[in-house]
Amino acid sequence: MILPPTEALSLGGIILLAGWVGWAFFSIFRPGAGWAPARWIFFSMLLLAFSALLLIIRNNLMYDGLIQTNPELLFRGPVQITPNTIGSFLVVALWAYFIMSLLGIYLVRTNAKSSDLLFGCLLGLAFFLNLLVLRIVPFPFIDVFTAISEAVVALAEGKNPYAISFTDIYQGKGLTPSGFGYLPGYLPIGVIGMLLGDIRMGNLVVLVGCVWFLWKFLQERPIRDRCILGSLFLLGGGSLFVTEQAWIDGALCLGILASLWCIHKGKLTTAALWAGWFCATKQYGAVGFIFLLGLILRKDGVKNACQYGGLSFLSGILWQIPFLLWDREKYLAAAYFGIGELPFRPDAFTLLSVCHRWGLPFGWLPSIGGLMTLALWFQLICEKGNTRISRVLFFISLAYLVTFLSNRHAFCNYFQLVYWLLVASWSTLNLDEGSKSPSVC
Repeated sequence: MILPPTEALSLGGIILLAGWVGWAFFSIFRPGAGWAPARWIFFSMLLLAFSALLLIIRNNLMYDGLIQTNPELLFRGPVQITPNTIGSFLVVALWAYFIMSLLGIYLVRTNAKSSDLLFGCLLGLAFFLNLLVLRIVPFPFIDVFTAISEAVVALAEGKNPYAISFTDIYQGKGLTPSGFGYLPGYLPIGVIGMLLGDIRMGNLVVLVGCVWFLWKFLQERPIRDRCILGSLFLLGGGSLFVTEQAWIDGALCLGILASLWCIHKGKLTTAALWAGWFCATKQYGAVGFIFLLGLILRKDGVKNACQYGGLSFLSGILWQIPFLLWDREKYLAAAYFGIGELPFRPDAFTLLSVCHRWGLPFGWLPSIGGLMTLALWFQLICEKGNTRISRVLFFISLAYLVTFLSNRHAFCNYFQLVYWLLVASWSTLNLDEGSKSPSVC
């Protein structure tokens, strides 16, 4: 039986990621396992970037079929642009980046100052391409963009964003959430975006914040290394697609990096405030939080871990109290219970979707994913020796990947979060005691 291209791309990418997860767990838990961070993180970044590109190609194929039957769904920009046009633009941009990178690597060997300047230009190019995507596609056809835009406008007008009805862009197919599905911690970012003229600009500000923390982690490295990793963060994998579609996962990445930096510097109170914020932006922020809590438990003892956990919990609750007091039932229905009411997505990039398409029993997969995440956490807090920051970030990346693959909904943005965390993990290698910091080129 020959699978349609969209299903073949999904199946290939999911099997590839699942196989890598299995090998990663085997390598981590086998007796006498060592930690070869540079190798593991590098190949993981490549794998996630490749998987994100597979998913973008698949989405383009799906949109092509949708637009053939619904021409009114064409992107509404300065010119009529189809997903294939956007795909061509991305290919040209990535090739330009690749050629400039090769030139920069050559210049590293011949003229270090020139290479620093060129890699600085690469970082600027990566940021400019994200801005250009917003210009090319000002109104993406996705409920995330619609929901955030209407929620921010409602808040500006003094209305409860969790109590309003949103435009159903999918025309009664049951795919639009019944309310604003993001937690209140994200709303200030949406407001920043609105003030800058496009709610997605707030997400871009968040990504710049992530790059700033990468530079903090890399402050002992040459300028070129910082620029390369910053541009890989802004341009690698499905970054431009995530920017275009208004997905907010960058906020979660920013919170994790900020909290981890504060833990590294011994500022546990500030770290807890960041942790409370990112747990109050998206529902699965708790996955990253438990590993940061495990890091403090190892580094600073039970007392400090309890203080960090308690203050983080209090901070997360404080973000939500105004909306609980405003209309408790509407808030809980939109932010928590409404997520569970969304229909199962057979097109999701998960093992569950594969099992569903092949008629296999799949109800136990989320439980297995949860147990694997707990096993990773116990491995983190029980292993001997100093806890390396790069290893903590790698464990968080792996835990998120397991969680996404074993649950109902996972699309390009979910795996882009894993990619971003892996880039951050590479950026923290120079902080590991006793490990040589690898040069990017």
